[in-house]
Amino acid sequence: MPDKLSATTLVGKFVNTAALEEGKDAIASPSDLHAWLVGHHLTQVHDHMSLEDVAGAVELREALRELIGLNTDGRFQGTAAEAVNRMAGASLLRVSVSVSGDIRLDSASGSPFERAAGAILAAVYSAVTDGSWSRMKLCKNPRCRWAFYDRSKNRSGGWCTMAVCGNRAKARTFRMRRRLRQQQI
Repeated sequence: MPDKLSATTLVGKFVNTAALEEGKDAIASPSDLHAWLVGHHLTQVHDHMSLEDVAGAVELREALRELIGLNTDGRFQGTAAEAVNRMAGASLLRVSVSVSGDIRLDSASGSPFERAAGAILAAVYSAVTDGSWSRMKLCKNPRCRWAFYDRSKNRSGGWCTMAVCGNRAKARTFRMRRRLRQQQI
């Protein structure tokens, strides 16, 4: 299992395969999903993905986005729990011990996609157990919802980047206040 930063990085990258604001999806087809999983060392080059795997990946991605949302605004619809539990069951997650004594959670078997999903869920579990999960957030811009790791001291980060979403929000607030002042005159 990756270290805590790489576990949260993996989860963030997976959730961010959907760039909501641009309408782009990096795992929209079996070949796209395969390329992404191979590129992140979660499956082998000779493995194949299906349309069902794409649907499962999208469902898992959005479930993880919903779970990260708990760290952002506390909202939770509960649909994420079903999807995550179903995927964890399909990937047959198990605890294993290496010859060096490292204890980790990994996927025991399943299809290539189910094993990859198991690795992603194991990264989530690793981040939860080491405390880094609570720093995973979603951008407050409802059109963006990009997952990011909140590095602020007081865990108050709210924007994927201040240069883009944070700046837009501040500019909107400034314009609104200026309009209100002008209306009061």
